[in-house]
Amino acid sequence: MMATSLPTLGFIGLGSMGGPMARNLLAAGYGLIVFDLNPEKVAACVEHGARVAASPAELVQHTAVVLTSVPSFEVAVAVSEELLPAARAGQVFIEMSTMTPTQTRALAEAFAARGAVRLEAPVSGGAGGAEKGNLRIFVGGDQGTAERCWPILEVLGDPERIVYCGPAGNGQMVKIVNQLTMGLSNAIYLETIGFA
Repeated sequence: MMATSLPTLGFIGLGSMGGPMARNLLAAGYGLIVFDLNPEKVAACVEHGARVAASPAELVQHTAVVLTSVPSFEVAVAVSEELLPAARAGQVFIEMSTMTPTQTRALAEAFAARGAVRLEAPVSGGAGGAEKGNLRIFVGGDQGTAERCWPILEVLGDPERIVYCGPAGNGQMVKIVNQLTMGLSNAIYLETIGFA
């Protein structure tokens, strides 16, 4: 029986988080078409075998699964709104950035209206976790689509720490709770040190 080659993915945003994630996907055998405004970040992925798209719309045109990892909520919304007109039926968009649950639900509905599926998969673990491929990932959106995309996520995160959280918005909500818990733990630690 012949081995099935892995699909070519799209990846937008090659910064301190996205760059290592993209390179891990290339190392795992996925083809990758990338886009970033920083030519140096693009070149670092091209060295590992990625192809380059001239625009996000071109990237969407040539891939069935598109991942995005950008540095802020505002950029994530702007990129999603730029991708939306190019989305087609059956296509999957995986947002790795952190956004509000409300905006996440609205975007999921907008992509669904075009026949596409938008998953959220915000991460925790920092640049070190991205480099090592052991991020925590909080997945929200259509469960069947999430299950089909699980092998992609397992390249990026620790399989024991990738969690399906429920419908659109829930992944972002769990990420927020996780960050609050970590912040409270740090605050308690600092208070203890101060008391000592």
